[in-house]
Amino acid sequence: MPQKPLVLFGHSLGTLIAYEVARTLAAAGGAPRDLVLSGRRAPLTGEGPLAEEALTDAALEARMRRLGGTPPELFAARDLLALVLPVVRADYRLASQHVPDPTSQLPGLPATILGGDADLDNPPGLLPGWGAWLGRAPAVQIWPGGHFFICAQGERLAALLRDVIAAEAPAP
Repeated sequence: MPQKPLVLFGHSLGTLIAYEVARTLAAAGGAPRDLVLSGRRAPLTGEGPLAEEALTDAALEARMRRLGGTPPELFAARDLLALVLPVVRADYRLASQHVPDPTSQLPGLPATILGGDADLDNPPGLLPGWGAWLGRAPAVQIWPGGHFFICAQGERLAALLRDVIAAEAPAP
């Protein structure tokens, strides 16, 4: 159980991990003080398990190219790409099969939801749906960019995280 106030951040699959860690801590009586969730739509908003054809090497490579965020050198180094693709495939499987327990939401947990205005996989209109899982409307911020919008805005992200961490805990 954390002894100091805890703020969790996650991007993409990390968003689901941060949410589940927060839920687990809350169930044990030690919810984090705040969440910053980035680049991921709310659970159960139109996604389901991916079809196997979406997980072939060719389909994953095409998706990685479309999303951006992967250095072009990786695609040129075919031996290295062959090592990376199984990890990416496992991440997509895990994310697509995630179904949170609807009976153990995080009532009242403050959260900031970040999204890219051009993220085709996580459209901005789906981001407020996190409110159903957090028990309150989250603060939603839409930043310029696609899925990996945070990569081009590291200073802005760092400033946001500093502000969230430095903020006083909300009154109960």
